[in-house]
Amino acid sequence: ILWNPMAEKISGYTHEEVLGHTKVWDWLYPDTTYRDMIMTRAADLLIGKATVNDWETHILCKNGNLKNIVWNSRTFYNELGHFQGAITFGYDITDRKENELALKKAHEDLSVLYNVASITSESIDLGVILERSLVQVLPVLKASKGIIHLWQEDLKEFHMAAHEGFSDESISALTSLSVDDGIIGRVFQKEKPIYIPSLITELENTPNTLPRQLFHAYLGVPMRAKG
Repeated sequence: ILWNPMAEKISGYTHEEVLGHTKVWDWLYPDTTYRDMIMTRAADLLIGKATVNDWETHILCKNGNLKNIVWNSRTFYNELGHFQGAITFGYDITDRKENELALKKAHEDLSVLYNVASITSESIDLGVILERSLVQVLPVLKASKGIIHLWQEDLKEFHMAAHEGFSDESISALTSLSVDDGIIGRVFQKEKPIYIPSLITELENTPNTLPRQLFHAYLGVPMRAKG
């Protein structure tokens, strides 16, 4: 029976769309289990059975975006101590949550850079540096396995310098990679990162030295040092 301007702004639904029925509960909380939990909590608030302080929920907005809402409530009683009602305030904290996550990620990235810097100061062996650095970097990329190949000018091939997460059998197929017309060649020749989310589609009709059975997706990042 009431849908205020802030509710319109946050959810994207106008009061004309919302008034006179209960469909907005389904729209904001499409997951049945989650919606039942929300409505049970709301019912408890309405009868004075519960209160909420900094209770976080998420809603699905009309444009398909998820927003984080934090709720605080206050109950009211008359002079005889009988429950009279409750008022609940919801605040959109989506931007704050995103900023917190960005700050956390920045901190993690800086920690990795610090660890890699420490590795390079502890060893002058390039192989050791690459192996240890790869172990540090993969969790940040949320990757379970990775390889570093270095260019060997005399052979005109890439040779594996570090690897993590592959079986011995898989590694034998990745020891060296030629620069052909496939993915490796494109990364090398264009000197730009290439990301392919589905290798099955990409490699279906394309000859390639990249063993397709070992990867679902591919991210190639060319790096150059001293020419």
